[in-house]
Amino acid sequence: VKISRNRVFNAGQSGIRVEAITGQQTSSVTISNNMVESSTIQGIYVAGETSDLPPTAVLVSNNTVRNITVGNTNAIRVDGSLEPIVEGNQTNVISGTALYVKGSPNALVRGNMIVDAGSNGLNTDSSHGSSITGNTIKDCSSYAIVSSGASDLHISDNVIVGAGRNGTTPGAIRISTSGSDRAFITGNRVRKAGSGTETTRALSIASGMNDTIYTNNDFRGFGPEADAVQDLGTGSIKGTNYYQ
Repeated sequence: VKISRNRVFNAGQSGIRVEAITGQQTSSVTISNNMVESSTIQGIYVAGETSDLPPTAVLVSNNTVRNITVGNTNAIRVDGSLEPIVEGNQTNVISGTALYVKGSPNALVRGNMIVDAGSNGLNTDSSHGSSITGNTIKDCSSYAIVSSGASDLHISDNVIVGAGRNGTTPGAIRISTSGSDRAFITGNRVRKAGSGTETTRALSIASGMNDTIYTNNDFRGFGPEADAVQDLGTGSIKGTNYYQ
């Protein structure tokens, strides 16, 4: 399946949707270089028929999705896929989480630009082994990056400005994973925008998360380490990070 170079406006459902027929597996899905604006549900949505038939070889790249403002909707959502790649997309003015990847092991979410999300910028949910790298995320109501229910995460080299606009978000980057292990967080730069309501912490690690490593992150502008990081996990290893 290849869907590319389309312009979709004011769709009553998802702007672009790929979903398996019952009992069949979706494979080799490429959705690229499309513009989706003002759809009612997701801008772009990829999902498998059942967990036993996950979509394979999924690539969602270089799309522009904007002005998705009805309800708690996503710019791009990928469910139950095996090793999907979501890269080079641009989203702007999304009422819910901009990029949402669920139940998709070894996902790669790379090089996306996210501006003005009404919930999270980027959420990998129950997606073990995922890598979130090289994304730029600005002005999110909640977390810029949040991951829950997954082990072996890699979060690196992201640039975040102005997360937590709702005033209740405990961190720009949030590892909210009960009973899971191993996250490596490195090379991220997190900044306050300097105006309006923002989160008071750069990083928040929830209770129940084990063996997180965070090092070489730039958390300047959030104060000393005790203010910039909330670490409630077990067995965390702190390298050299930058504070104040």
